[in-house]
Amino acid sequence: MTFVEQVKVPPQAVAQLVELGYAEATFDINSELSGVVVSDLDRALPGVNLYNSRTAKSAQLIDLAGAVIHEWKYETPDAWQSVDLLPGGGLLVVEKDRALHFLDAESHLLWSFPGEMHHDLDVFEGEIYALNRQIESRPGFDEHAGVLVDFVSVIAFDGTEKREFQFWTWSRSPLTRFFSPALNQASGIRPSMFCTSII
Repeated sequence: MTFVEQVKVPPQAVAQLVELGYAEATFDINSELSGVVVSDLDRALPGVNLYNSRTAKSAQLIDLAGAVIHEWKYETPDAWQSVDLLPGGGLLVVEKDRALHFLDAESHLLWSFPGEMHHDLDVFEGEIYALNRQIESRPGFDEHAGVLVDFVSVIAFDGTEKREFQFWTWSRSPLTRFFSPALNQASGIRPSMFCTSII
């Protein structure tokens, strides 16, 4: 008996879950508001903030008044999904589904690591941990669509991959037993073992 059958999840509920879209962000193109529009300095922490828009190819260090103190720009095919500021002013840039880039403080490209990087990265004990993904063939799923599997690439500061690891073993995941029957019925749908953050 599958997990879906055990918990009595109706097939139409699973089908509806599969059809859910993914909303990243919205903005009002008709708005005249820009910059800092609300400021409560009594509640704000002192210092500066690193900001990047998931629709732009740049990142800014801004103060509490909204003034740009420093900006990184580098032309990439797609927008920057996430950035991480390093001591010395270097910047790690996740270009969604394309690469992880390392820029110096003057926005010069030091290296790029190709891959389907997305959402998040972290630096820990001198190594870069970046979310990556790839399409794999898995038993029980549409062999033509494949399965989108997330994993972590551990990258050295010279841009070489040291190792990679998946978050869980697919065959042992309760999610596999839960979603497998419904997803396998829908030919052409690519199921995903999806993660959006490294903690």
